[in-house]
Amino acid sequence: MEIIEQDTTGNMGTKGLKELSKLSNDNLNEIASLLSNERSEEGRKECRIAELEAIDQILDERLSKIFLRESKMLSDEVLCKEYNELQKKDISLYQDDYNSNYWQLRLLLLKLSNEQVEKKQNLLKEKIKTSVYMRYGGKELAISTLEEILNVGSGFGSDIVEQIVYLQKQQKENLLPVNINFRFVGVEYNQKYADISMKIFTALGLDRYVCIYVADLSNEDSMNNIKKQELGFDGAYSTLVILHIPDKKQTYQNVCNLLNANSYFRNEDYHTNKDTDTEFASLNIGCNNLMSKEQMNEMAEEIGFINVKYVNYQKEWSKFVQKRASTLQDLANEKFKLGKGVSSQKLQFVIAVDDYFTNKSGDGGVFLMQKKVF
Repeated sequence: MEIIEQDTTGNMGTKGLKELSKLSNDNLNEIASLLSNERSEEGRKECRIAELEAIDQILDERLSKIFLRESKMLSDEVLCKEYNELQKKDISLYQDDYNSNYWQLRLLLLKLSNEQVEKKQNLLKEKIKTSVYMRYGGKELAISTLEEILNVGSGFGSDIVEQIVYLQKQQKENLLPVNINFRFVGVEYNQKYADISMKIFTALGLDRYVCIYVADLSNEDSMNNIKKQELGFDGAYSTLVILHIPDKKQTYQNVCNLLNANSYFRNEDYHTNKDTDTEFASLNIGCNNLMSKEQMNEMAEEIGFINVKYVNYQKEWSKFVQKRASTLQDLANEKFKLGKGVSSQKLQFVIAVDDYFTNKSGDGGVFLMQKKVF
């Protein structure tokens, strides 16, 4: 596992993120018990509450992933056809805290020292094996390219973890050649997010598949430093990241510069329509310089992408964020009865996202594009 720092601008810290600290044996046993019981309804609820207590100040929307996509092999031709015809398959909404061991693993690693992580490696490896599924379409890129894959805004590394485990499962079942040397490279602006993802990859024994760069996605010099160290990428994907970046054109250009010719870039993102309340999105969700889907497509083509396609997920996202806000509010009420609290800041953020899609004409979907051969 490799964490590579690049020169960037701005604050690299995470406001409100708990400082890493050692846990007592009793606390470790308690968390291990939560992990082992997480499939029961009571266990899931306890895990959720424990997580909220540990990270209730984190406002990164990428913590809530949305879709469970059907497991299947997709060639480049099939992938293109899916977007060319703009046909969406039925997609189940994804409940991250209820269905994934990943978040409980992250909770554990947030508070463990490096020495404690090493002692718990076997436990962590076993836990991740019990929950293998894919959240987002980065899987299709991984299966299509099977070589060098770029995660634009890797956060805590959840997408990468799930994709590696999925590909390993495919190889074990002889659905993929065992000699395929897939490799994921993440770019993350926040140093603490990158550090935590490093702990997770190492604890799960997946570090040989991954390299993480700490860099500003919209900074040309910072991203060029990555280009000097990498030969190029066969696919790239970004999940609800670029919506927070003001200079989207430079970010797209930087990603394009890192891709090999004919490679795909899949950007899951918010955009505006004629009724979208962009001021609300900026003040309450941190959306910077949102553009219309037409502007996004034009920008991609100007930079050097071709075959630009788009699939709208506004209805699916609206349904998800409504359920997420309701669930978190219920948990806040439960914790209040127990004499505990949920971060009002986090609750307000989740409610704001719900309000954005329900009442402020929020919109978004997936942009798929291919780098032109120059």
